Amino acid sequence: MKRARPILMLFTAGLLSSPLSCDRIFDRPGVACQRDTDCTVAQPRCDLVTKLCVEAGDAGSVLDGGADLAPACTAATAAVDCAEPGAPICESASCRACSGAGDDAACAARSAATPRCKASGSNAGRCVACLPSTPISESAGCSASAPVCSEEGACRGCQTHAECASGVCRSDGACALAADVAYVDNKAMTSGCITGDGTRPSPYCELQEAIAGSKAFVLVAGHGDIAPYRAAEVITARTVIIVGPGKAAAQGAVINQTGFVAISVAPGAGLNAQVTLDGLQLIGSNVGARAGAACSGTAGTANLTLRNMLIHSSGGAGVEANACALNIADSQIGRPTMGNLGAGVSASGGTVTVTGTTITGSGGAGVSASGGTVTLARSILQGNPGGGLRITDGNYLVENNLIAGSGVGLVAGVVFSGSVTGTFWFNTVVGNQTSSGVGGVNCNGVLNGTPLVQASIFRGNSQVGGASTVGCNATHSNLDDSPTPAGAGNFSGDPLFVDTVGYRLQSTSPCKDKVLATDLVGTAIPTVDIDGEQRPAGTIYDVGADER
Repeated sequence: MKRARPILMLFTAGLLSSPLSCDRIFDRPGVACQRDTDCTVAQPRCDLVTKLCVEAGDAGSVLDGGADLAPACTAATAAVDCAEPGAPICESASCRACSGAGDDAACAARSAATPRCKASGSNAGRCVACLPSTPISESAGCSASAPVCSEEGACRGCQTHAECASGVCRSDGACALAADVAYVDNKAMTSGCITGDGTRPSPYCELQEAIAGSKAFVLVAGHGDIAPYRAAEVITARTVIIVGPGKAAAQGAVINQTGFVAISVAPGAGLNAQVTLDGLQLIGSNVGARAGAACSGTAGTANLTLRNMLIHSSGGAGVEANACALNIADSQIGRPTMGNLGAGVSASGGTVTVTGTTITGSGGAGVSASGGTVTLARSILQGNPGGGLRITDGNYLVENNLIAGSGVGLVAGVVFSGSVTGTFWFNTVVGNQTSSGVGGVNCNGVLNGTPLVQASIFRGNSQVGGASTVGCNATHSNLDDSPTPAGAGNFSGDPLFVDTVGYRLQSTSPCKDKVLATDLVGTAIPTVDIDGEQRPAGTIYDVGADER
């Protein structure tokens, strides 16, 4: 006859299979934990077997043998024990925030990648890669490829020229070496600049002297009360980046273009010139039919990039390009009362890309291009008597632009003519006035079909016969024609602009949530709007340049 199994064994088996921590054999379950510091005042101990908090009277469950009473951390194992970034330092068996330079050694021992204690500001109490300066700048604690210490104490690439000790931030986020920079400053001597050797203590007086050298970067100081810099010579075979204080700087690096092109890129036969102008102010007095900047690749290979530029009062176009690769970004070409006598940008052949730029006050069109490839994105063409945009022949991509208040005589806000192909969508074309003819978009001169204009706003453009567009196929657009044009998805109604300056949309605008991706013809629908904000904001696109 078998003997009965002891009751104690049954009880013990039940205990071993229980997921709960027990205090005095039975107790209520605690909070989940990894160490004592995870627990509450009511249940301050962590049972390391069940990973649950128990009461202070518990000397450890019957299974862990009191292991929960071990220290929460040790200096030797702080990297593992003090895993919470806000409490990286082990002291008296507890993890705490770091408090200053005295904890740098502990931070370094914890991780070589974060050897400094950040005591204040963003990420205070944490071990970080570097300590930021005010203003944010290059740091000895960072590498050459990521030289700037951010406010959070992390190393990153430079974002502005001012963050670099040399005064020049390269496009790859590294700071240029001072040895690779030629310095130009006509304030070197108050009684008159004496030409130096182009180093910081002894800068050149004029830009021509720096361009004549071979250094990859040129830094031009603001001239203040000293006379502007003279127009530079033609650059024929050079790769150079020329940097100034910026388009809006009170003491800008002004290059006087009276009667001259301020900077001209024109390589000879078989030669290559790649020039970037960044942060300069090219200002003339409308004397002589000369552009502010010019680029010609008719003989060699020419590339001109303009960033953060101010160009106005040229006797000709603001920028003139012929068979050139021209790229303009974040610039101001012309001013309402100080425009350029010619077009803002005049191009023939080549490739032209204009992004995030305001063009106003031009005697000709804001952008006038013939042949080649034109990309106009996230820009404002406003108040140009010669019209906003004129494209003859070639290819184009026109998206996320405001084209407003332009045109006199027979010139519409936008004119397409000749053999053109391209994409025109998400634009706001408003308030363009002509004495006769269509004031919005005129496609009548196109030789190879009817251009498609999509997802755009056409309002308040002077018109004859009730049409704000002619010769175009408008779809999924807001037009104030009567009757509304028959294109798919077209509608009419007050767009409810916030104002007549930026023409952004109010939250109740009928232009909101009007277009699906499947409604559009074309590829690479823009992912941002004129302000660089996400497009679409939800799942359906707004019509016009602004995504509300």
